[in-house]
Amino acid sequence: MMFGQSLVLLNFGRVCHLAGRQDDALTHAHDAIDVAQASGERANEAWAWSLLGDLILDDSATALRIEEAHNYYRTALVIAQELGMRPLQAQCLYGLSRLQRMVGNETLAEQHATDATSLCREMGIKPWLG
Repeated sequence: MMFGQSLVLLNFGRVCHLAGRQDDALTHAHDAIDVAQASGERANEAWAWSLLGDLILDDSATALRIEEAHNYYRTALVIAQELGMRPLQAQCLYGLSRLQRMVGNETLAEQHATDATSLCREMGIKPWLG
């Protein structure tokens, strides 16, 4: 009966994030990862890793937290690439771009943003980051 539970936890995490309840969002994201790994739901696991990156990125991130967010996005990106989840790939690349801008690495930030924009165009969707 665990099938789909990771998606429910992930959605709870997203809602909490949007509501400004970051501690609850963090708990739900970690729980979603645990359940997704236990039930083999790799796509939901990838989205949960991305949520963890978003939570740090949207917070006043310190240098240590930026590296943590980078690792979360990279983990999500690897899984998304393995599964062909191009919308999530683009979202992770945009997150990585924003992180690189925060640390002053404009060249890498621009490369990530360009890659994400290219993916969006290939999918026929409007890029969501300028």
